[in-house]
Amino acid sequence: MYKHLLYRTLFLLLSLFLVIVSWGRGVVSHNSINDQIERIRSKYDNIGLAVTVVKNNRIVYSETFGYNPDPSDPTKGVPIKTDDIFYIASVSKTFVGTAIMQLVEKGRLSLEDDVNRYLDFSLRNPRFPDDPITIRMLLSHRSSLKENAYYASFDKVNPKIAEDTQACFNDYRPGAKAEYSNLGYVILGAVIEKASGQRFDVYVQEHILNPLKLYGGYDVSKLDNSKFVRSCQYNAKKACFEVQKKHFVADTLKFNQYRLGYSTPLLGPAGGLKISANDLAKYMIMHMKNGKKNLFCRVLPKKGEATMRENQNKTLYGLSFVHFKKVIPGVTLIGMQGGKYGMHTSMYFHSEKKYGFVVLCNGCHSKTKDDVGLNNEVIRMLYDSIIIGQ
Repeated sequence: MYKHLLYRTLFLLLSLFLVIVSWGRGVVSHNSINDQIERIRSKYDNIGLAVTVVKNNRIVYSETFGYNPDPSDPTKGVPIKTDDIFYIASVSKTFVGTAIMQLVEKGRLSLEDDVNRYLDFSLRNPRFPDDPITIRMLLSHRSSLKENAYYASFDKVNPKIAEDTQACFNDYRPGAKAEYSNLGYVILGAVIEKASGQRFDVYVQEHILNPLKLYGGYDVSKLDNSKFVRSCQYNAKKACFEVQKKHFVADTLKFNQYRLGYSTPLLGPAGGLKISANDLAKYMIMHMKNGKKNLFCRVLPKKGEATMRENQNKTLYGLSFVHFKKVIPGVTLIGMQGGKYGMHTSMYFHSEKKYGFVVLCNGCHSKTKDDVGLNNEVIRMLYDSIIIGQ
């Protein structure tokens, strides 16, 4: 009996020892990771940051740093909380792509459709008036629209109103080359409205955010303004930060006169979604799991998810997703990044290896003029510490 108890005690002690050793080998402590992020933040004069890491398709690290600046004084503010919501800039484009692929699955549209089928005006490159611009071209930035084309309204690209729409287009045929276009994604927002019969933000809410139980949206009048994280843009001439307020202002008067398929720019489909880092990570996990939240909820068919990620015409562009090869050396990540009003946002994942990162920055001063240098440096450290290190 005593011999049995001795063996049992030795077995338990050995098991405990092995657990302790295994912990000690690969785990970087939470405090150590936070300290490393603080050092990176200091290097970039960062105002605030929200960081979420996914491993094995679940959130394993979530932290916020810095503060949400006072509207009248960028040097003062309150600490950012994990449920605070950021303006995520061009990461919003993946929600447009998701909505389009849902409508393709429902038979409401086709990627090869001429976009004019869904618009109240004719979208044509004046140099190539007989060449249709398709939904696929818009999603993959191959529509021939210029990167700097005005996208706060459709008036400058609408031949019924604009004297000359040529300034919005490049001098090559639609489909021939790729050039990033915000206007293209605002137009896709109008396509979603026409194909679904719903206002763009309502469609995203009902078909993407609600099924995933995420808090956020495009219409700021429907969101809790106490959760808004204001951004700070660095003014090089004045050598100081300035608080930005544009992205959390609702134009209620214009919304009262909203016209489906034409007033869409008011919502900012190309960059206007507001959401927390944790909820954005949950959305990312859905994409990592091939469009599925769980056994009972599928947001996107597996085929549609695969199509979103496919390289188009040997570019790095998918259909709203982008292939990133330089964030982590030797690794190709899928996702999107954005930046505006001082915000720098990143969402990258590797679905096969089941990890991903969300980093939302509300202001920094990069002496190298690298807009996403802070985000990428944080991600590389997290990759080494959490994905590889544990």
